[in-house]
Amino acid sequence: MVKDTIIKLNNLIEKVNSIQSELQTLVEEIKNENEIEIENNSEFTLDKVNYILLHKESNTKINLTITEFKILEFLFINRPCVMSTKKIHENIYLDEEYTDTLSNAISTHICRMNKRLRKALHSQKSIIQSRHGFGYYVK
Repeated sequence: MVKDTIIKLNNLIEKVNSIQSELQTLVEEIKNENEIEIENNSEFTLDKVNYILLHKESNTKINLTITEFKILEFLFINRPCVMSTKKIHENIYLDEEYTDTLSNAISTHICRMNKRLRKALHSQKSIIQSRHGFGYYVK
């Protein structure tokens, strides 16, 4: 009787350990799916769940607003192409009609984001560059 109980407990422990291992694997897979390794750029990673830009070299995490994250993600995905504020708008504000006000809002988001990123990374160089009259891009 005691022997049977010990055997059952050992089997149960093995099952629990197996389930725990599977859960750890799933958590890692989900984590990897929610991070965007920016192609041709070993310097940064974007975390889609927490809206964080990670600078790998300094291991600096920079929290972004949802709008900032969408802008940065769009520019990284389309790099090195210059994206007009209208193209950025179409990607960010799917339901709203493009206006000069929204164009200014996008420019303001980018300006403020660049200031915060420069400060956080202790850099003089902006991550998001502008091409006057054309739009924005990331090198």
